[in-house]
Amino acid sequence: MKTIASLALILFTCGVSWAQSGFSGSASSTAGVTITFESKLEPSKPAMPFLGASGITGLGKNRPAGMRRYSTNIKTHEYFGYDMTVEPVDAQAGTYRVTFSALTLTPEELKWPDPESWRMLPAPVFPPPQVISTADTIALDLFENPATGQKIVDYIHLKRDNCDAENGSQLSCLTGLVQDAQRSLEDKLKQMESTRETATVESIRASQQAWESYRDDACANLASEAKRLQCELKLTRSRIHDLGTIY
Repeated sequence: MKTIASLALILFTCGVSWAQSGFSGSASSTAGVTITFESKLEPSKPAMPFLGASGITGLGKNRPAGMRRYSTNIKTHEYFGYDMTVEPVDAQAGTYRVTFSALTLTPEELKWPDPESWRMLPAPVFPPPQVISTADTIALDLFENPATGQKIVDYIHLKRDNCDAENGSQLSCLTGLVQDAQRSLEDKLKQMESTRETATVESIRASQQAWESYRDDACANLASEAKRLQCELKLTRSRIHDLGTIY
């Protein structure tokens, strides 16, 4: 999981919560990537009173791929949020540059009653652009209640659309992901071999050979090339994780 620097603001007054948790959604883009989004209250109890609305929209015409995330307080007629843009870095490897910036939504666009009475709160300092992969999950702390320590956390994930299509594009997409995972595994092995004792290095190499045989046997006879690649991808990512916990 990739955690982006917190945007948490102290926006809880008289027990009224600014942000709605427990909702999710997605935003598709012309860049061939879908942004999936889920907002959670952590910890989930005690429940928070809620007076407002939250949601996401696309960035609109002639804008980069991305989404606009907003939360409102109907009691004070104030609102807050952020824009998120997504730019491909290496489409085959599934890496993207993600940038957070000030919300560009207006009350008129959302068709709120009495749009002239709404005020957008000043934007916080946003983290710098970061490169993530489709294997990463962005965990963004949006709000925090200083009285309880509870946070509302936005979890954001990128999914390449063409990896779901039953065509040649899916195979190209999956091949890129497998190659990227394999490079990460090789880098992990090199790093471990350079920092471990000889006996441990020999153990890692032996277990790696055994794992490769298991991977080949497990994925060789699946029904399609796409399923074989998906199998290799899942096992390779699991192997990277296991290396970090076993050794």
